[in-house]
Amino acid sequence: MGSLTNHQNHQSITTNEEDQVIVIMVPFPAQGHLNQLLQLSCLVSSHNIPVHYVGSAIHNCQAKTRANALNPNDVAKIHFHDFPIPPFASPPPNPKSSHKFPTQLQPAWNAAWTLQRPIADYTLEMSARAKRVVVIHDPLMATVVQDVASIPKCELYAFNCISAFSWASLGCEKMGKTFPLERELPPIIECLSEDLAFYLEIQNAALVHRAGDLYNTCRFIEAPYLDILSEKEVVGLVVREWTNDGVLVKASTIEDVVKRLMASEEGNEIRRSAEELANRVRRATEEGGESKVEFDSFLAHITR
Repeated sequence: MGSLTNHQNHQSITTNEEDQVIVIMVPFPAQGHLNQLLQLSCLVSSHNIPVHYVGSAIHNCQAKTRANALNPNDVAKIHFHDFPIPPFASPPPNPKSSHKFPTQLQPAWNAAWTLQRPIADYTLEMSARAKRVVVIHDPLMATVVQDVASIPKCELYAFNCISAFSWASLGCEKMGKTFPLERELPPIIECLSEDLAFYLEIQNAALVHRAGDLYNTCRFIEAPYLDILSEKEVVGLVVREWTNDGVLVKASTIEDVVKRLMASEEGNEIRRSAEELANRVRRATEEGGESKVEFDSFLAHITR
C-alpha cells in the first residue's frame, strides 16, 4: 500500500493494535464509491475498531470534503493515508459522446492501479502489529489488493457499492441465464465504454482472492436479488423504456412525468409507498433489525 517512510499525511496509529483487528478500506476513486466506503468506515469505527482509509491524496481529500450526511467527529476518527499516483489526464465530459458513461474519469481509474504495491506494503506493515488485518475493498479495485491475500493474518472482503439488483443482473447476463423480471433489460455491457468493459473483466478475474462479499443494501428491499447472488418491480414512474436507450428524452415527456408524480393520485401513492419503505429500512438498521443483525454478525466474524 513504495517506501512507507515517504508517505505524507499519515495520522498517528492508535496504541495496543497488537491485540486488535485493523480494518483497511480501499475505495474506488469515484465519488459514489468513495462516499459509501467512508460511510462504512465511520460505521465500523463506531465499534472501536481502528479503520484506515487509503488512496491517493486527491481522492482522499475529495472523500472528506464531499462527505455526505456524516458527522465530522466520526470522520475525524478515521486514519486517512495518502499514497502517490502518477499524474493523469482530466478531460472535460463529452456531451456529444455516443454513450453517456463518464469516460473522462477513466484516466484517474487507470492511475489508481499503481496503488497495488504501496497498499500491499502498507498491509504487510499493519499485519505485523495487529491481531488481524481486514481489507475491505471496492470490487473495482480487486487487482490493486490481490497481493494482500497472501499476507499473513489478512482477509479480503469486497464491498459492493452498486445494488444487488445490478450485480444479479450482470451475473445472469454473464452466465447466459434469464433475469427474473417482467421487463427486459438491455445487456449491461451496452451501457459501458469499451475501456471500462476491459477494466471490469480484469477486476473480475482478481476477485477470486476475496473471502466474502458485502452489499450496501437492505434485505427487505433486495432479498430476491441477494438470493440470486448466493443462488414486484418498485430501490417509480417510467420516463423512457430501455428499448429507447440512446434516444434523447423530450422536455415535454419529462414535464408530463413530473406532473404525474407531483400532482396526481398516482404520484401520491408512490410517495406514500416510498415513505413506508423508508420507515421499514430505518427499522431494519435499529437494534434487533435485520440489517443491524447482519452487520453485527460480520463484525463478530472479523473480530473472532
